[in-house]
Amino acid sequence: MNVTGNPAVRKELFVVIAVFLIPPIVLRGSATLTLSVTRAAIEVLSSAFQFIIVLAVARRTDGTPARGFGVSWPRLRDAFAAIASGIVLAVAAVAYLSLAPVETERITVTAHGSTPWISVFLAVVIAIAAAYREEFLYRVYIVRRFAEAGYTPFAAVAFGALVFGAAHLSQGGAAAVYATILGAALGGVYIVTGSLHGLAIAHAAYNISVIVRLIPGVR
Repeated sequence: MNVTGNPAVRKELFVVIAVFLIPPIVLRGSATLTLSVTRAAIEVLSSAFQFIIVLAVARRTDGTPARGFGVSWPRLRDAFAAIASGIVLAVAAVAYLSLAPVETERITVTAHGSTPWISVFLAVVIAIAAAYREEFLYRVYIVRRFAEAGYTPFAAVAFGALVFGAAHLSQGGAAAVYATILGAALGGVYIVTGSLHGLAIAHAAYNISVIVRLIPGVR
């Protein structure tokens, strides 16, 4: 394996992985999603904080601007990337629901909105914030920084997929395996398209479809 890349980027990778990617695996969050204004605010602020910190660290390391990680206004290619990502997610979802239907019951939703549709709105906000954070960290950042650190695209996609899957262990073993395979597929889509927005939009749409059907009172 070629590891003749930027040593400063390798150090940065180690720090970001230790601070932002390992804790979700160790802490094992709950499989229950609470739909409330407080939870939505925390999700948005947490995602924004992680974006800002990681982008600032990257810029300090080698001057890489935010647009180098796909943080820019959406473009037409992002729509095509969203379609490609959506196809990958749809195929994976059908396979997952067919092979491990019981595991889907491990995810529960507690709604605190005044009406079911307020809860749907909160679900959309949470899903979009989480999708952008996860696609940025597990796909975009990992793939780009692994390459600049001297590692292969395969190593980047494999690592991102494994930690992404491990972060879903609280939802069950089958869900973790599913997330790992899905992470690898989305990593491949990112290498081809280079689109943060495309991946995040498709990911958010998938999450919304899963969450909304579990909200009491929504049919």
